[in-house]
Amino acid sequence: MLKQFLLVLFSVVVLIVAFLAFTHVSPFYGAYRHVRAFGTFLVGPTTKAFHSFFALFGDLFDRYVLLLHLKEENMELRKKVERMELELQRLHSIENENRRLRELLEFKERSPFVLLPARVTGEDVKSLFRSILIDRGNRHGVREKMVVISPKGLVGISIEASYWHTKVLTLNDFHFSVDGVIEEKNIRGIVEGLGSANLKMKYVLKKQDVQVGDRVVTSGRDGLYPRGIPIGVVVAISPSTSEIFLDIDLAPYVDLSTLSEVFVVTKW
Repeated sequence: MLKQFLLVLFSVVVLIVAFLAFTHVSPFYGAYRHVRAFGTFLVGPTTKAFHSFFALFGDLFDRYVLLLHLKEENMELRKKVERMELELQRLHSIENENRRLRELLEFKERSPFVLLPARVTGEDVKSLFRSILIDRGNRHGVREKMVVISPKGLVGISIEASYWHTKVLTLNDFHFSVDGVIEEKNIRGIVEGLGSANLKMKYVLKKQDVQVGDRVVTSGRDGLYPRGIPIGVVVAISPSTSEIFLDIDLAPYVDLSTLSEVFVVTKW
C-alpha cells in the first residue's frame, strides 16, 4: 500500500512540474496570463462581495443569538421578580396574620371576662335568622344564651349549641335585641337588629340629649349581656311616629361580613 501511495504522489509531482515548465516556456504563456488576469478581474469583486455578505450575515447571526440570549435572561428575570413578589405577598400575609393574632391575644388578656376563642366557620343561609357558625360547642363548654364578642364589640348570642359547633344569632337580625346605654349620658334604650347593616335604638325619649357620634354599649340591665360591651355609634336621629320617642340609627362596630374570629364569654 505504501509503495502504491508513493508512486501516485511521485507521478502527481512530476505532472505539476511539467505543467509549470510548459506554461512558462510555451508560446501560450502570455495568453494564459491575460486570461488569468481577466479571471481575477471578474472573480475579485465577486469574492469581495461574498466576503462582505458573509461578514454581514455573521454579524446579524451574532446579534440574533445575542437577542435570543437577552430574551432568555429577560424571561428569567421576570420569573425571579414574580417569585419575589409572591414571596413578598406571602410574608405580608404572615405579618398581618401574626399582628391580628397578637391583637386577639392582647384583647383576651386584658378583657375582664373569661373568654373562649372561636373561629367563624360559616353562615347559616338556610335559617330564617341571621346567624353564623363557630367551631366551638358543648365539648368546649359552650351553651345557649352565651354572649359572643370580638375585639371591636358585640357580635351576638349563642342560640343553638351542638357537640362541636354553635349557631350564633348576630346583632343585625330582626329577632335580636339588647338593652343599651349611651356612654357618659346614661341614656338607656333597646337596640334591635334591622336585618341590614345598621341597628335601631328605640324607646329613647325626645327630651334626651342624643347626638350623632354618641357611643352605645350594653347596659347590663337585661341579665344576658355584661355591661360595657361596645354596640355601635349613633349615625342618625329623627322623631318616631309616636312623637314621644326618638328613632336612633346605629352603625355597629363589628363588621360581620369580614368576621373570622370571635370570643365566647363563658364567665362574667
